[in-house]
Amino acid sequence: MKDLLERLRAMAWRKSILCAIAVLVVYTVICGIINPMLIPLGVIIIIVYIAAAFILLRRDMLTNGLDSENSAILGITLDFVTNFRSPAVILSPDGTINWYNTAFIQKSESRHSLYGKSAAETINPVFTPSRIEQLKSGATFSLNYNGVDYEVSGYSLNSVGKPYCMIVLDDKSELVNAKRELNEKNAVVAFLVLDNITESLPFSQDKYRSASARVAGIVSEWCKNLGGMIKEYERDRYMLVFEEKHLPGILSSKFDILDSIRETEIETATVPITASIGISNINGSFAEKETAARNALELALQRGGDQAVLRTASSTEYYGGRTKTVQKKTKIRSRVIAGELTDLIKQSGNVIIMGHKFCDHDSIASCVAAARIATFLGKSVKIVINLHDANLKPIFSKLRGLEYYYELFTDAPSAQDMLRSDTLLIICDTNNPELFEARELYENCINYVIIDHHRKVQEEYVIPPKLAYIEPSASSASELISEITEFAMPQGSLTKIEAELLFAGIILDTNNFKKNTGIGTFSAALFLRSQGADPNEAQSFFRTNLDEFLYEADIERNISIYRENIIIASTDLESDNPSQTKLVSSKTADRLLNISGVEATFVLASVGRNINISARSSGKINVQLILESIGGGGHFDAAGALLRDISLEEATKLLKNSIDSFFDGKK
Repeated sequence: MKDLLERLRAMAWRKSILCAIAVLVVYTVICGIINPMLIPLGVIIIIVYIAAAFILLRRDMLTNGLDSENSAILGITLDFVTNFRSPAVILSPDGTINWYNTAFIQKSESRHSLYGKSAAETINPVFTPSRIEQLKSGATFSLNYNGVDYEVSGYSLNSVGKPYCMIVLDDKSELVNAKRELNEKNAVVAFLVLDNITESLPFSQDKYRSASARVAGIVSEWCKNLGGMIKEYERDRYMLVFEEKHLPGILSSKFDILDSIRETEIETATVPITASIGISNINGSFAEKETAARNALELALQRGGDQAVLRTASSTEYYGGRTKTVQKKTKIRSRVIAGELTDLIKQSGNVIIMGHKFCDHDSIASCVAAARIATFLGKSVKIVINLHDANLKPIFSKLRGLEYYYELFTDAPSAQDMLRSDTLLIICDTNNPELFEARELYENCINYVIIDHHRKVQEEYVIPPKLAYIEPSASSASELISEITEFAMPQGSLTKIEAELLFAGIILDTNNFKKNTGIGTFSAALFLRSQGADPNEAQSFFRTNLDEFLYEADIERNISIYRENIIIASTDLESDNPSQTKLVSSKTADRLLNISGVEATFVLASVGRNINISARSSGKINVQLILESIGGGGHFDAAGALLRDISLEEATKLLKNSIDSFFDGKK
């Protein structure tokens, strides 16, 4: 553009000289007619003018290099831009079209001249006002215009002190199509495991092979339809590899292979056979894809099974998880976990234990039992707890008078001073960092263990735990720690009060052994009885005072039926004791579940500016999935959530939307 302007200037000088000569001729003729004596004076003036013009022209040409070679290059440049295959257009400062090349005319499909017209009004949606402003600053973006994929780039130009913008549209269709085809052929790695086939066919080994073969046929047919490869690397464990182009169909069907396996009718099966899937769609090597898929499978199993977990480069997505977890019969894993836990405690310098906020009987019982194991192994141990929690008064009153417990409990600030590089932190009855009693301890400790019975909600931790025993099929953390204690210490190591506290933890989370119980639950209860636990003494932890009774009555007075089989109860009474609110809400939710025809209950209670939600289910509705979508979590038939800075009405509306999403068949 600059060269073009300079050439025009040179042409102007030449025209000036020709005009001067023409004026001289005319002047000579006129003077010859009027007064010949004036001719020399005119000639002198014209010669001086031509000389000055010639000098200025020569200097201008030398200064700007406008010689014959540059003029040729200028012509080539103009011809190149005009016939450039990529559409190009120059916009004036006000956004009107100042110039465009032949390719732009063809792509714009306009039969009329575009000079002087507004680009934003003429060629939408390519040149919207916001995009024009971005292009003026040199931005680049991609768009599809008239079925062609373009990369649009802006270049700033200045002429005569005015800012212009040249825009070039580069056709990237071939590259986009090639990338799309490459992505579609990208390998996706998946692992599929039958997570409860052994439990579904107890004492039916003759039927096991037949059932396993039928399910294997379903999985093989599913993989065949995907055009993929399948390999059974262990019994009832499969690895699948297929192209990414099939993944959208799998997601749109919400992994219907899980339904196909669950609906398979197997003779003598006590519960439906379910499967868990871990699938990886990340970029990287096959080894990285395999590792990500295995981690996704582990997460699916830790969340209770019968679901699929998709791990992408930017997120983790969950599908399924709508059936109740089947309890495992074997204690082999408990024995292995007990060995690993004792080794970690022996290697540590000291031990700190904590549960979740608003501690309940299950949380504090599991913490006390873990502390007993650490004490047995000769380690200094502290339990971090809210010492002013009124809900723990019945427990503290039971422990009063026993010297061992005088210095066992501490608060979070004091525990911070005990952290060392070899400190082991044991976290019981929760796996969600948002609910840890003292999250700062977790963030500052590099060696920690998680023992929990809730479905896993954290995909990955900043620092991986040394040991994660997350078993959603268990009734409670008290059940898990009881099994660990049985293998970690000799018979009789637990005190009577500790055994009763663990028994109370199981009672709380099973609603007096009415729900979510299995062989492991009763086995743990039998072990605790052998350690001296008295069920009547365990029940005494749950005696209700008058204030709690009135609080429960107010909740039960404000109930409504939602979707025919769900009760939503609430109270606007203020409570200064979050732990008590949580406990009373849980007890009320359990009691409301006894109403005929009710499959799930949700109790909402105010805790300051927050709303606590306690949910219970008869086993047909997964309340954990419902509350997980609004920031909560828990178990299949017992879950909770704490909604912050929200009114009771807003929380109720949010809960109903989540319930609707669950029943409308969303993932």
